[in-house]
Amino acid sequence: MVVTLLLAGGAGPPIRRAVLARLLAPDTATVPAEFSAAGAALADVAPQAAAPFASQSATTRLVSRNWSGASITPRQARRFTEIYGAWRVPRPVAPDGAPDGDYRSVAFIGLDGQRRYRDATLPQIGTAHTVRVAGPHATLVTEAWWQWWTPDATPRPQVFRRLPVRPGDLILCGLVVLDPTRVRFLICNATAGLAVEPFERTVPAPCGAAAPTVSGATAEWVLERPSIFPTPRLFGFPAGGAVRFTGFAVSAAAPGQPGRHESLVGARLIDLVAAGRRRVATLAAPRRLGPHRVEIGPPREIGPP
Repeated sequence: MVVTLLLAGGAGPPIRRAVLARLLAPDTATVPAEFSAAGAALADVAPQAAAPFASQSATTRLVSRNWSGASITPRQARRFTEIYGAWRVPRPVAPDGAPDGDYRSVAFIGLDGQRRYRDATLPQIGTAHTVRVAGPHATLVTEAWWQWWTPDATPRPQVFRRLPVRPGDLILCGLVVLDPTRVRFLICNATAGLAVEPFERTVPAPCGAAAPTVSGATAEWVLERPSIFPTPRLFGFPAGGAVRFTGFAVSAAAPGQPGRHESLVGARLIDLVAAGRRRVATLAAPRRLGPHRVEIGPPREIGPP
């Protein structure tokens, strides 16, 4: 995959303008102000104190053994055809007293991952953060990646080897549904001034089987405790590493049709929990900070939900 240098300032090659225009100001909907320019997105996603969103108490909350984040559904019998998100790469650490091994979290945006239905799939793109503990030493490895999850033919997550990401870097991602089986993936590191040239992929399907489709039933912004591929066993979850997403989705009657912007107002919030012998512990919990922002992290770091 081609990685393109994004030049600073208003000038730059056409790919820079095309990538940033698509990531920051999609032309199919009214876009929140924080996505109107790279500078505005940087200011909006930068770490800062923020009060909880006023409608927080009315939000539906769910629990999961591997996800924490926000999920929305389209209105008026429409479907999601685009999703966008921006966040800074976190800096997690090893849990207190952690034995040797890898402790991993991933931050991503995705489509169709939050409802159970036949042939459900999940195109997703984001960043991964692995704390490797060996004796008294702990090393943090951060990567950008993408994957198209399906129930029967999920390929290994694909790492963007030529797109380096570091803690604190501002990452912008997008997914655009081109037709029911094809999605365009977008990602750039705005801090480093690098972007992967947008690429298209078709949903993976078992050999000889009909390809499942993208329904656009949900859109989500997630901090995940991933499984150790290809097993269902979960990685240990690192400490710290809160993530603040700025995001929105676009819904339409069908891919390629005129769409409208949909915010995170009314999103279902998902708590990541782990069941111990005597109690259930909350590892990460989200809170909305505004119509387009949600922060996810250990409850003691982000305050009460």
